[in-house]
Order: sequence, then C-alpha cells, then structure tokens
Amino acid sequence: LLAVVSSPKQVTIKNVSAHPDVEFAIRTLQERGVEITEHKKGEYIVNSKGDLHGGEVMIRGDIDETVFWAVCAVHTRGELTIENVSSSDITPFLSKLTQIGVQFKLEKNSLTLWCEDIKELSPISIDIKPYPGIIPEWAGWLLILFNRINGTSTLIQTSRLDKMTYLSALKLLSMEIGVNNFEETKDGNVYPHEIKVFGGASLAGAEVKTTTLRDGLVVLLAALGAQGT
Repeated sequence: LLAVVSSPKQVTIKNVSAHPDVEFAIRTLQERGVEITEHKKGEYIVNSKGDLHGGEVMIRGDIDETVFWAVCAVHTRGELTIENVSSSDITPFLSKLTQIGVQFKLEKNSLTLWCEDIKELSPISIDIKPYPGIIPEWAGWLLILFNRINGTSTLIQTSRLDKMTYLSALKLLSMEIGVNNFEETKDGNVYPHEIKVFGGASLAGAEVKTTTLRDGLVVLLAALGAQGT
C-alpha cells in the first residue's frame, strides 16, 4: 500500500489481508487523500492524487503484541493489564481464552488477565486461519499456552503453511509435542499439519539456538516458565 501511493498510475492490489493493521493503514491513507476502493474481497484499487494531506494520526494498539503479552501472563501465572487494546480486533483470541477458561476483564481500552488455578484450564483444538481467525503469527505462543493446560491440546494449520522451525527448540526445553502428520506442497516442502501438546509438563532450561526473530520470541516466552538456565 505504501509503495503504490507514489505511483502516478492506478494500481490494483490483490490478496490483501483482512488484518486490522492493514485496514487501519487503508483508512489512514484514505484520510490523507489517497483514493482506495475495494473492488472485491481482498482486492483494492489505488489512485493517488499526489501529495498526501497532513493531519494527526493516533497509533492503534498492536494485536500481535496484545496476544503475546496475554499468553505471557498465563504462562507465568501472573496478572497483567494491557492498555490501548481494541477488543473488537482481538475477539477471535478472546473467544479461545474463554473456551480454555482463562479469566480476563475488558474495561474501555484495557485488558486485564489473570490465572488463579492452572488446573481449571481446559484442553482445546484450534485451527490456524487468516484473520479474523487465529493467525499463524500466534501459533508458537499458543503452543506454549497449551503447555499450561493439563491434557492434550491441538493446533491445526491448513492454510498459509508454516514450517514451525521453533518446534525442535521447544522440545529441547522439555515441552512434550507430537506432530501427527505433515502436509507436502507442490514444491516439495513439508510442513507440520497437526501439532499436539501434552500439557502439564515442567519446562527445563537448555542451550537453544534460533535463527529468526520470531523463533527467538517463541523460545524466550517458553523460557520464562522454565526451571533452570
């Protein structure tokens, strides 16, 4: 979107995500004078009229950060209040927390979570889907949440397949994970399709190496609840 704003010609962008951050960017550009129309679902036509209008923009809360810190609160058995939260944007995530049994309270633009008794949490099966579903960016964090739940929870990915390279690192930290089957794409790559977490295991410190920022965040989150170094 930002790249085509300076184009003197009409540009069509296809396969646009329905993620709230993308919708926010579209609204902000429209308010600045860029003509953006939705031709059909996931396809936008952009006509830039030149210079953007000045104005004040209020930066919205990031839903990925909200989900990360919410899982962190449950994983570490703490209480946490997150400010500047859009409850409508994180409704898919909050509905899963309700099913699991995590306690939370929404007040205006703040979300407070606490977990008094891990034993009361219920196993769950979650499908990874494009927004407004549970998106791939949250998958690794959810696996760590599953580990706090006694019983077997399942994560299934069927679209926008992810290799989940952090799974081996989580196993090194003593998380009990089983990958029942894999999905192979036309290009020969193989991806985990159904991941089961046998929750309730105590995580242990280990020397773990990661190669991406996302994998590092997953391992860091898991390490916060591990015993040892």
